[in-house]
Amino acid sequence: MKRNVTYIIAALSLFAAVLSCNRMQNETAGGDIRFGDPALTTKGFLESDGLDVVGTRMKVYDYLSGFEGTITSGGVSTDVTADQTVKYIDDQIHYDGGTYWPYVSGAGYRWTKSGTHSFFGWLDFDRSCGTSGLSTSDFFGAPVSFNESTRVLQTPVYTWQALPSVPQYDFVFAKQVVRRDASAGDESYVALECKHLFTAISLTLENKSNESNIELTGINTLYEGQDLFLHSGYATIDFSSTSENIAPVYTLTTDAAHPFFSAANMAGKILAPNDKYDVFSGQKITASGQETYYMTWPLTAIQAFPDEIEGYDMFGDPIYSERNSILELRFRVNGSAEEGARVSFPRKEWKAGTRVHLNIEFTDKSIQIVTETIPWDYNEHTLDFNQGSLTTSNSDKLAVNYPTPVNNKVYLTTEAPVAECQLAISSLKGATLVIKKIGADPAYFDIEPSELTITGGVLVFYVRPSSLDTGGQERNIQLSFTVVLPSDREIEGDSELIDRDRNYIFSRQ
Repeated sequence: MKRNVTYIIAALSLFAAVLSCNRMQNETAGGDIRFGDPALTTKGFLESDGLDVVGTRMKVYDYLSGFEGTITSGGVSTDVTADQTVKYIDDQIHYDGGTYWPYVSGAGYRWTKSGTHSFFGWLDFDRSCGTSGLSTSDFFGAPVSFNESTRVLQTPVYTWQALPSVPQYDFVFAKQVVRRDASAGDESYVALECKHLFTAISLTLENKSNESNIELTGINTLYEGQDLFLHSGYATIDFSSTSENIAPVYTLTTDAAHPFFSAANMAGKILAPNDKYDVFSGQKITASGQETYYMTWPLTAIQAFPDEIEGYDMFGDPIYSERNSILELRFRVNGSAEEGARVSFPRKEWKAGTRVHLNIEFTDKSIQIVTETIPWDYNEHTLDFNQGSLTTSNSDKLAVNYPTPVNNKVYLTTEAPVAECQLAISSLKGATLVIKKIGADPAYFDIEPSELTITGGVLVFYVRPSSLDTGGQERNIQLSFTVVLPSDREIEGDSELIDRDRNYIFSRQ
C-alpha cells in the first residue's frame, strides 16, 4: 500500500526594520537593530500564506545586560550599570511588504557598544487568519499576561471547542539570545526563530480488510470519563532563561464531556476494501495530503495513554482501566447488526509543533490505530514509502527463519521457545525501526530488541514468550512496524514490511 505525505516549507522566522536612532550617540555604535532574513520565509501551519502577510504583527522585546552607560528607550533616558538587566525594546513589528518588518511605533533602536541583547516575542495578530485576521487577544478571549520583571508569559485559559466552529489560530513564540559587540562592526539583523504552542490532529478511517464492507455508526474518545481532545488549559513561557530552546509549561484539565468529533460526517458512508475516509470532513481520501487537521493542546505520553491494561478477561480480551484513553467505535460489517469495539491510542507524545495523524485500520483480524507524527516545519517534497523511501522487495519482507510457520502461525513451544525474525531494508539508513506487539495478548510475549537502527542490510530480532503464565490458554500476537526518521517524523511501515499473504501470528500456550 502506498502512503504519501507532502511536506511544505515552514521554517519560521520574523522580520522588522528600524527607522531612527533613539539612543544617545555616545552610547551606541552606528547600527540599527533590525529583524529579518530575506532568504527565509515564514508560514502559519494551517494557512496557505506565511506570516509575512501585510498587516501581521509580532510583539517583540529586547532585554539588555552587561552594558554601562545611558540608554534612551520609549523617550526615557536611563543610566545603566553593568550589573543591571534593563528592558530596551518593547514594541510591535508588522509586515508591510518590504524586506524587513517596521516597528509599529515608528521608533528605532541602535546596537549598543557593549553588552548582551536578549530578543524574544510572540505573534500578536495574524492577518492571514480568516477574512479580516485574528488577534491573540481575540482568540484567547483576553490578552496574554507578561510579567516584565520575571519575563514570564502566561496565556489565558483556553478550551478548544467542538469543530469546526472555532478559528484555527496558529500562535507562535520566539526567542533568540544574541550577544553583539557593535565596536566590532557586528550590526546584522536578528532572525526570531519561532516555535508553535499547539499541536494538530487528524483522524482517518481505512478499510484494509480483503472482503468486508465497513460502515462507521458511532465514535468517541474516553479519557477519565471525558473527551480526550477537549482539554482546558493554559501555557507558561519563561523568557528569562539563557537557553535558546524554550519549552512551554502546559497546565491542562479535562473539561465538560462534549465531542471534539463524531461520526456525523460519516453517516451513510460504506467503506469497501481499500477505501479511506477523513472522519472530520466525511470526504473520501484519494491522494496524499487530503487529511483535515484541527489544533488542540499537546499531550504527554501519559496523558494520551494514562494507564496500562489492567488484565484480561476469560476470552483473552484486554480489560482497560476507567482512566485509559481509548477510542470507542460502533460499526456494521457487510450490513450486519451493529457491533462495538474499543481501541487504545498508541503510547506516544503529541508534541507541540507537530501534526499527529491517527488512522483507524480495519483488517480481517483486528482493529488498530496507526499514528504518524509529522514535524510542523518541513521542506517540500513527497515521501513515498513504496517508491523510494522505505525500500524492500517481496522476498525481503518479514520472514521467520525458525521455527517454521504453519499456515502463517508461528508456534512457540518448549522445543522451539524463540522465533528468529528477519527483515532486509535497503533504504533510510540511520532511521530507527520500532517493532510493536499488537493484538489481545502483548504482555505474554517479548521482542528483543524492540528497536533497531536501519543499516541498509538485514535486520534480525527475536520473539520470545514472557514470564507470564498463560493459564493453559493459547495467547496470540502480531507485529507492527514504525519507522522513526532523523527529523522525528514517525510513520507506520506495515504495508511495506509485512506481506499480506504472510501476516504472521505468534502463538504460545
